[in-house]
Amino acid sequence: MSQTICELEAEGLVQRRADASDARRTQVAITTLGRAALDADRAAREGWLGEAIARLSDEEQQTLQEAVELLSRLTEAG
Repeated sequence: MSQTICELEAEGLVQRRADASDARRTQVAITTLGRAALDADRAAREGWLGEAIARLSDEEQQTLQEAVELLSRLTEAG
């Protein structure tokens, strides 16, 4: 985990701050650059998924919708 944080920090995606209430702890916060990178990555993934779903037949899209509804019910019940 520490190595990952170091890499993200070196790229300017996160910054570390000393915890004001506990000197043993360090807080990690996303930077403006990190937020922009995260938003761009999410948009790319969502775009890919939307395009993939659009290629499904109407019947397959209906099946997928039913599966999503079922999974939502299962997660709400748990």
